[in-house]
Amino acid sequence: MDARTRQRGFTPLDSSTPECRSSRPRVAHEWSGSLKSHRSLTGFTLIEILIVIAIIAVLVAIAVPQLVKSKSAANEKGVVSSMRGIADGQALRLSDKGEFGTLDELSTEKYADIGAAMTPAAAQINLDVTFGKAGYEWTAKTPTKRQTWAMKAKPVQYDTTGKNCFFVDESGVVRFADGADGSFKADATSPAIR
Repeated sequence: MDARTRQRGFTPLDSSTPECRSSRPRVAHEWSGSLKSHRSLTGFTLIEILIVIAIIAVLVAIAVPQLVKSKSAANEKGVVSSMRGIADGQALRLSDKGEFGTLDELSTEKYADIGAAMTPAAAQINLDVTFGKAGYEWTAKTPTKRQTWAMKAKPVQYDTTGKNCFFVDESGVVRFADGADGSFKADATSPAIR
C-alpha cells in the first residue's frame, strides 16, 4: 500500500482481510477518510443555508436604498437636461421666428427633441400641456402672445422618483425647490441650478 492511499484513510480490501469476508458490503460513509469526503455526500447543513440567506438579506438591505437614491438622482439630472434643451430650442425659435413655440411646434420644427415625453393627447393641446417623463409630472405654458413661456416639473412620488421641483422660463435659467408637499413650488424666484 502506498503513502497516498494511507493518507486518505483508505485501505484496499483483499481476500485476507476480515472486511472482505463479511456479508455486508462496505459503504462510502463508513470510510475512516477525511471529513471532506463525508461532507460531499451529505450536502449543506440547514445552518449553512440560513447563514447564506442572512448574508444575502443584509446585502439587499444595503443595496436597495442606494439604488432608489441613484434612480432619483438620475431622474433629476434628466429633467434638468431636458429643460435646458427645451430652453435652448425656445431661444433658437425666438431668434428664427420672433416668437416662442409650443412643445409640439418645437418638436415638429426640430428645435428641441421632446421625444416620447408628450402623449398623443398632449400633442393636440396647442398652448398648455401636462405630461409625464422620467418619474416627473411636467406642465408647460405658452401664452397666446408667445413672447413668454414657462415649464415646471415635479416628482410623481417624492423621494422615490425625485426630491426637487424644477422651473424654467424664457430666461433659460433652470431653477429648483424642494418638492416635499407635492406642488409645483419652483418658480422664477427659486434658486438657480449652476
